Amino acid sequence: LRQDGSSSFSKSNRWGLFPSAALAWSIINEPFMEKARDIMSNLKLRVGYGITGNSGGVDAYGTTTQAYVYTGNGLTLNGQNSSFTQYTGTYGSKDLGWEKSYNWNVGLDYGILNNRVDGSIEWFKTTTKGLLFKRTLPITSGLTGWGSPLSIWQNIAETSNQGVEVTINSHNIKTKDFSWNTTLS
Repeated sequence: LRQDGSSSFSKSNRWGLFPSAALAWSIINEPFMEKARDIMSNLKLRVGYGITGNSGGVDAYGTTTQAYVYTGNGLTLNGQNSSFTQYTGTYGSKDLGWEKSYNWNVGLDYGILNNRVDGSIEWFKTTTKGLLFKRTLPITSGLTGWGSPLSIWQNIAETSNQGVEVTINSHNIKTKDFSWNTTLS
């Protein structure tokens, strides 16, 4: 269990909680696998789940509206100089929070002939929610800085990817002075 904080986010979204867990079953050590141990040197089933967080790209002031205060220059009210404020750069987002990835992994590790050939077969799936994205606000929003559009950080998208990975390693030659290994992924 991991808890991370980032000053890039507002106080209400500053902290993120990121749990993870994994289990493995060494099938080769089970009594019903005793006869297979002449050929198989490893057989292990793994499953893992975890949530990871990302705050990358958002600077320390990404949730605050950046403004410049002009004191007594260029604006008068009733004949008196008056200060005014102009937005610059980024418009704040108090709802901005952690980008979170939800990760599954299921794998089978194997070894054959005293691990002369080994490898794994894995299935993975990652769904990322609340992707951090800096976008430009339309001028029609009325939020501009000297007539130029402002940008805002938002959690606005979701992605998902999954796949299968297969790895085969062979340990072809292994001597005191030389070794030759081959990997196929």
